[in-house]
Amino acid sequence: MPWPTWIEELKTRYLADEANVFLLHGPPVREGRWAVNGKIVGAAEVLRAFLSQSRDIVGVLDPDPSDGKLSPDLRKAKLDFNGVDLGAFRRLVDVRVTLDAIRVKRHTSTVEGAFGVMWLALTTAGADQAYILVKVDSYAGVRRKRLPAFDHDAPPITEWPGHEVLRGSNNVIVILCEDPTTLRQELQGACVRIEVTPHDAAWSHDEEPDAASAAEAEIEDALSLKRVKAPPMADAVAEIEAAMESGETQPLPDFEETAPLPDLTEPLPDVDAVLAEVAAEKEAGVSLPDKVERAFRDAILRHAEGDWPQNLPGREALAEVLHALDPGRVGELTFTVEDGVVQAQGDGADWFMDWYRKDIAVDAACGMALGALEVPEGGFTEETLPALERPAVGALARRITKLLG
Repeated sequence: MPWPTWIEELKTRYLADEANVFLLHGPPVREGRWAVNGKIVGAAEVLRAFLSQSRDIVGVLDPDPSDGKLSPDLRKAKLDFNGVDLGAFRRLVDVRVTLDAIRVKRHTSTVEGAFGVMWLALTTAGADQAYILVKVDSYAGVRRKRLPAFDHDAPPITEWPGHEVLRGSNNVIVILCEDPTTLRQELQGACVRIEVTPHDAAWSHDEEPDAASAAEAEIEDALSLKRVKAPPMADAVAEIEAAMESGETQPLPDFEETAPLPDLTEPLPDVDAVLAEVAAEKEAGVSLPDKVERAFRDAILRHAEGDWPQNLPGREALAEVLHALDPGRVGELTFTVEDGVVQAQGDGADWFMDWYRKDIAVDAACGMALGALEVPEGGFTEETLPALERPAVGALARRITKLLG
């Protein structure tokens, strides 16, 4: 499948690892229209079609969908996902919310909220993402005296091009702006700039998707050349996504349908009260997170050389803690590994394995804790095993609290 020259340049410069944030500029960005399969679409839709071939999640953020004058407090925005399984995006956000114990409401109806939720997803590994930003000058323009403060401690947009979270990922951000001089100087200078010329606006493509499958595969192969080392949670989240795909994903809508992300306004349950009850535990003076960490450390030392298929030490630790807190539900489980797959035996084994598989944050937190460890030569000892990642331990304690509450 042929693509406009600016798409080809974007692909080449991304594969050369020049950047993860690109600024596409020129009159056609606003005025140009391209023919795709008999439909007239804009630059954002061409990008969406291209990036969807290699990204699991592709969204377009419009800060002023009504095309009216954007108010100073940025009260409007639309984060649109077209042809994307929204469940995959929301699961990424839910993992980060759980691990960070975020209790404030999440929403995407304002620029501040949309960027905050995008940042939660971008800081969670497990899916390659792309976001297309239009009308960026409305909130990061040269004439604006200050940048908006995004929700969830997301950095200002001027810091995204050089941020280690993006530079260490396979994620892509594309800014569309007709005149780049309308953007703040620091944003202009930080992005890799690609000009979209009037000649490019004449490009069209009328092949049916089936007829272009071979070319699409070629593009997918090219994009797959860039594969960076993901954060420690990547394998865990990817495993969860694969395990849940058969039962929880939603069917993909057709390309021309619009599937906006629903407003994420549901407050998280207040787990503090429940945690206080569990913390008034049978062993006075030992908190639930401390119990989890002790059980986790013991399990790691049983597999000290680092052979941890499917985060085995995490499973063993959680089973031990649950048995101590609720022996009627979980007995003393034993675990074996067959062809790289963990199996559990004992009273409540089926229930435990089903719970572990379905709770999206549990395996992610186990992967976060184990992924942060560098196994020394000869394996760990009690003296050489460092403290575990406290956010991961805290997340596991909260999941147990939610379960028992």
